[in-house]
This record gives sequence, structure tokens and C-alpha cells, in this order.
Amino acid sequence: MTFNAQRYPRETLEEWVEHLVRKYPACFYHDAALKRPLKKGIQDDLHNESAINVEAALSYYTRDWYYLACVQAGAERIDLDGKKAGVVTDQEARTANKQLLDEKQKLKEKRAIERRNPIATLNSLHANGHISTDQLRKVDAPPLRTETEVKRAADNPLARLESVLGRTAELLTADEDKALQSALVVASLKVLVQEAQRVIASLEIGGESK
Repeated sequence: MTFNAQRYPRETLEEWVEHLVRKYPACFYHDAALKRPLKKGIQDDLHNESAINVEAALSYYTRDWYYLACVQAGAERIDLDGKKAGVVTDQEARTANKQLLDEKQKLKEKRAIERRNPIATLNSLHANGHISTDQLRKVDAPPLRTETEVKRAADNPLARLESVLGRTAELLTADEDKALQSALVVASLKVLVQEAQRVIASLEIGGESK
């Protein structure tokens, strides 16, 4: 399955798979131990399923690691009734194994990036439903990133404003989860307002002391 199911929300894909599991219990399974390779071209047998996007649902189902692991050379493929409908070839097994290894490598790299990037971590947690949108609204603005930024902020009260404003502009154009993006932008703007008020107050005090 080469269809890109990632264009749909995970919750929607899971609902579509749940529909297939309920309607075709001899073919589709939640239990990893019961999953078996599907008949080639099984999407054609599902042409009457107008309530769901069949291609997206099948792509999501067959991208599952447990499903890929069951695609072994010689394993029987099954149709919607759970009956034998061909076998997995050596090439198909190699392709599935490569896809499984690639998926695991991508996850490993993604987690490595997330450990270095708290924004990416928040993005992943929210996308997977571990952090609610309400919780995102409570996040703090990203801190100054470099020693140079920190030093400039200490030497020049306007430097902090420039840094926060620049960070906010970056967030507005970043390819992040929209709810996360909005939460971070709002947090950054609040920090910007607070810093601006501090600068105004310090300048007013400085002007009065002259």
C-alpha cells in the first residue's frame, strides 16, 4: 500500500480501521497475534465501503509494525471472509521487512530529535493525544537559544525584545501542529509584552533620574 494515510488525523484512521474490524472480523484484527497478510487487491473487494476512505484505512492497517512482521515468505494471505487467497512471495516479504526496518529507524531518529528539541517533543505528544489543547495553552515561550542571545539580552534591554520577536516570527512559519503553533506564538507574544513593559519602565526610571 503506497497511499499516504498521514494526511488524515490518526483518530479518523483508527475509526475507519475499527469499522473494518467490526464488519470483517475474520479478516481484520486489533490483536497483533491474529493479524495475517491481506489478499492482494483486497481494496477492490471493499469498493462498496463508501462510509470510509478504504485506501487510507488499508494503508494505516498495513503500515502497523505487527502487520509488517506477519508478512513472511510463504504465509497465507486471506480475503474478507478469512479464507486463503494466495501466499506471500519472497520479494513481498523482503519489501515488508525493509519497510519495517525503515519505520523503526525513522522512529529512532525522530525520538533523538525530540530529546534535543522540546518543541518537537510537545508536537509529538499533542499529535498522539498525550497532551490536550488546553494544556498546550499553558506552555511557556521558548527560551533564548544561544549564549550570544543571553549575553546580548543582558547588555542591551532591546536585544531580548528582538530575540523574542524573531522567535515568534519563526514559530508563525514553522511546520508544527497548528494547536501547538498557536500556543507557542501566544506564549511568545505574552513574553514580548512583558519584556516591553520592563524596558519601558527602566527607560522611564532612567529618564527621571537625569
